[in-house]
Amino acid sequence: MTLNIYGHATMPDQAPAYARLIAKHEVDVLALQEGVDDWKIGLDRPVDYSRAETLHGVLGQCWQRQFQVYANGCQGYSISRHERFDLADGPNAVRTGERAVITGPHGSFELFNLHWDHESETAREASADQTAEAVMDGTALPRVVAGDFNSDCTSAVVGRMANMAGLTLVADGGIDCIFVNGLTGEGQVVDVVGEAGVGKSRLVYEFQREFEQEVIFLTGNCVQYGQNINYLPVIDILKDAFGIEEGMTEDEIGHQ
Repeated sequence: MTLNIYGHATMPDQAPAYARLIAKHEVDVLALQEGVDDWKIGLDRPVDYSRAETLHGVLGQCWQRQFQVYANGCQGYSISRHERFDLADGPNAVRTGERAVITGPHGSFELFNLHWDHESETAREASADQTAEAVMDGTALPRVVAGDFNSDCTSAVVGRMANMAGLTLVADGGIDCIFVNGLTGEGQVVDVVGEAGVGKSRLVYEFQREFEQEVIFLTGNCVQYGQNINYLPVIDILKDAFGIEEGMTEDEIGHQ
């Protein structure tokens, strides 16, 4: 993911250069904060996204766009839902947040794209509360909060938003920050125990089916008979994860 590569002073003229940069780094999801003309006080929501549209036009057919959120379909990503929500307006700008569900090869997550006001600390404090409320009111999916906060990523006002919404800072670009919730944590072990035939396998199957669009499941099996093979479940998991099949050469396995 990348964000805020599109500067207010350089667009739309530099759209081709930005598109080349995006292609070079094989970006999968893109969030802009300067693709909209929000210098129109009095409007409920911004209506002029021509700068974002210009970039979309030169990115090519792989890309799907909703307002200032883009997904690279050629890398398996799509925007399955998108909506805007209010942020506190500044003295000279209408501020709006965006919320999108992004679906990709490894599941789905909810993306929040933000641009807080640059002139008013009071507006930023109000936006901190509005952002936290939107994040906490989101889906049960993992969440990524990306934006130009116009305050340092570790400042008190940004920290208040992060603490309220249970977010972890993972990228600090000064005032351009990425936070996550549900993408980090500690692993846990759960044992499913019961007599033969009571439905242990069915329980695990239904759990996988419920979350198959959001989680990658890797499976290994132990055997109760025959010759013992050390680390057999781990071997199964590695084969499944990397697409290793019987009959592959060492070079082919190495390439996988």
